[in-house]
Amino acid sequence: MRCNGGRVDAKTNAAARRARAARPSPRVGQVIVFDEPLSVADGRSFQRLEVIANPRSHRTVFFRAPGSSSLGTVRLAGVRAGC
Repeated sequence: MRCNGGRVDAKTNAAARRARAARPSPRVGQVIVFDEPLSVADGRSFQRLEVIANPRSHRTVFFRAPGSSSLGTVRLAGVRAGC
């Protein structure tokens, strides 16, 4: 016999999945404009970043300063690509 605890856990997990899916995700080609300049580990700071595709993964994206070459990419931890 199964208790109702499993059903409550399933509803909680489903709600958490819907909340994650509702978060905005960056799409390739978008330009993101920050209110304040964003500083990265090497000392550079950016106020605008363009979203570019990660050639090794469809789930993550890279960012670069608009107008720069693809060699200067910036990886932001915890950011995943939108579908």
